[in-house]
Amino acid sequence: MKSLIHNLLRLLLAMPALLLLAGCDTTEADGPSPQGVIVANQGNFGDANGSISVFDPVSGALDAGAVTSIGTIIQSVLLHEQSLFVMSNTGGRIDVFDAESFERTAQIPEVVSPRYMVADGHTGYVSSLYGAEGTFSGGLVTVVDLDAHTKVAEIPVGDNPEGLALVGTRLYVANHGFGAGTSVSVIDVAAWEVIETIDVQCDGPRFVETDLHGDVFVFCTGRTVYDEDFNPIGETDGAVRVLDGETGAILERISVDGRIGTAGPGQDAFLAPTVQVAFVVKDERSLLVFDTESHDLEEEIGPFSGPALSAVAYDDQSGRLYLGRSRGFTQAGEVSIHDRSGTELDRFTAGVAPAFIAFSSSE
Repeated sequence: MKSLIHNLLRLLLAMPALLLLAGCDTTEADGPSPQGVIVANQGNFGDANGSISVFDPVSGALDAGAVTSIGTIIQSVLLHEQSLFVMSNTGGRIDVFDAESFERTAQIPEVVSPRYMVADGHTGYVSSLYGAEGTFSGGLVTVVDLDAHTKVAEIPVGDNPEGLALVGTRLYVANHGFGAGTSVSVIDVAAWEVIETIDVQCDGPRFVETDLHGDVFVFCTGRTVYDEDFNPIGETDGAVRVLDGETGAILERISVDGRIGTAGPGQDAFLAPTVQVAFVVKDERSLLVFDTESHDLEEEIGPFSGPALSAVAYDDQSGRLYLGRSRGFTQAGEVSIHDRSGTELDRFTAGVAPAFIAFSSSE
């Protein structure tokens, strides 16, 4: 458990407002809902048919193909100011769209296998799955200018980096290593260099998220163990590590009974800082719910029937869970909408393999 000093530094957080989701029988709400639920559909690798779907939770309007035909699979998106940055993974670029019209306004080329992105003012930091095009090892954080839409630097990190979290001038990078990694790189964004590599002592760190207090949650997938002929002979479980964002010190080690991960793979975890909760997908079928204040595992929701879970996001304004549901890579998937307990309220059609969900605010 945290030290007394650490607990005394905690801030009091406002309670979330509950609001009405159109088409669902809920109590009346007094806060704004998201203006749009934006779904990045990964698509099929061979067909390069990634797409973007947009759902309005107030009116129930759906544009399942708001963005199509961009010739790539899509790993994730980032809403920043008035732009939607799309990680065009197999296209080796970042596509930039107007966040309201969804018209493409720019491209950032020559980004090796972009996966996830965080922004700090006018600068974006992108995890690049490999160290160079045509390789399957190494990894980079690619620095991009969000105004000029250009690549400005590449910072080598560990193998096959995925999630990113920014705490002050420290950028935490999960080195997944296709499950074989055990480290998180720390980049000083003022100097654009790695200043520390932390062994988090769990297999496959893939997602990292930060709470309002600056703690960094590292979600490790676990890995498959193979023999010398590459036959699977066992698995390791997933795990969660909580780091002090200022120092990188490990504050908590949390075991998980099973693997952490989504079909795709997609969006394994979503941390909602204002309500101090993290939702984590376990074995593509259920959700682990963590209290990010106490660092405790509160409950497990599920298993959910139907298509495998491929993404998770939580709207803290309405108290609604959005779950990507993948039907594989040959047919359209769905997004199911649930209350906080996991009861399904609604669902809508998305594109092939919905892999990431983001919200655009009405405020």
